Amino acid sequence: MSNSVPRTVAIGGVYQHYKGHLYVVLFVGKDSNNDRNGEAMVVYISLSEPHAGAFRTRHLKEFIDQVQVDGQTVNRFEFLY
Repeated sequence: MSNSVPRTVAIGGVYQHYKGHLYVVLFVGKDSNNDRNGEAMVVYISLSEPHAGAFRTRHLKEFIDQVQVDGQTVNRFEFLY
């Protein structure tokens, strides 16, 4: 993963999680937990059942990170449009 290309997050963009679910990014905020030093947080909403309409948060560095799936390195969230 050291070869990963830095990525940004598109506000209003639709993303697909590597497990298949779809999400819309609403905004990027700051973690208010003092232990995290104001780390950037992505706030997004699920478009997929059974959790459609549910709000989610994830640290930006995790949102744009890559994961290993069946021996392949893939983006945790892939931008669709």
